[in-house]
Amino acid sequence: MTPTLLFSLVMTLIVSLAVGFSVYPLIIKISYKKKFFKASNKRTVHGKFVSTFGGIGIVFGFIMGAILGSIALKNVIDVNELYGLIFPVLLVFMLGIWDDLAALKSYEKLLLQSISAIAMMGLLDLAIIDLNGLFGIHELPQALGYGLTFLIIVGLVNAVNLLDGIDGYAGSYLVLLSAFMLLQGYMLDHPFLMILAIATLGALLPFLYYNMYHKRKLFMGDSGSLVLGLIAGYFVLENFHLQNEVSFNFNHPIVLLLSLAALPLIDTLRVVVVRLSKGLGPFSPDKNHIHHCYLDMGLTHNQTTFIVMELTVALWLFTYWLDFLPLHYHFLATLAVALGLYLGPILVYRLKKAYF
Repeated sequence: MTPTLLFSLVMTLIVSLAVGFSVYPLIIKISYKKKFFKASNKRTVHGKFVSTFGGIGIVFGFIMGAILGSIALKNVIDVNELYGLIFPVLLVFMLGIWDDLAALKSYEKLLLQSISAIAMMGLLDLAIIDLNGLFGIHELPQALGYGLTFLIIVGLVNAVNLLDGIDGYAGSYLVLLSAFMLLQGYMLDHPFLMILAIATLGALLPFLYYNMYHKRKLFMGDSGSLVLGLIAGYFVLENFHLQNEVSFNFNHPIVLLLSLAALPLIDTLRVVVVRLSKGLGPFSPDKNHIHHCYLDMGLTHNQTTFIVMELTVALWLFTYWLDFLPLHYHFLATLAVALGLYLGPILVYRLKKAYF
């Protein structure tokens, strides 16, 4: 790591942290003064008087830190790539603010999310054109590749949004993902990925303090969770492309992509199946998410967050350790481990409750 890169990373972290610790107290103060509170619904478990505009601080901290770090490294990285990410980030941020102020209908949110996903695909080279032989598929037709990439981005935007149900949950997942991307950026010699990871960490760490430990809590709202979902989509897709370019790093990049996105995707797929089985719409709010099930076991918000994040790290380590397996065995083993880690405790608890 060069001194210039190290200096840029440190400055990015300092700026993101400073913006967070400056903006979050101001958001709380203004929210209480102007009574900017979003009502609870059938999915949330918080009281009425909590500000849900923490996403403002997350976005400001992320963008300001990322811009500073990228400009400092303008001779090393392509700054246009940063602009290509900031534009869709601002689109979903405005969507989230709009939804926090006046609840939008599902199709309205989906339309604006789709525009953001198309913008990100158009501005950044993220399309998946090769499945590495998964299910016997290698190179994909261009239209199919873009369609699959679109589904991953929109799916993760919504899935991470649904993770935001208890204290620290969605934010902690992005902290873990950002830390992993920082490590990957270092290993793959990709400074831009490191800058974005550090900017995300710097924006989220102060938020987690106010969200999990401060006496006047602060929630990220849709303005934060939708942006984090978009950033997660960028991280997993960019890492997938980088892994394909460096064959010595990871044998099966497609399996790693699925592993990194497993928590939000499994949670969303599970809750949709539960809703449909009850005759409800797939977008109906409820308390059937994985984190709600862990709360039903008697765990606190913070305990649930820490336990599920530990399971997430365990899944990523298993995926790495099992990389020696043939592709399809690696995929099936990773899927089995993911389902077992996240859903196994719920099944055991319910069986114990029912029969013992």
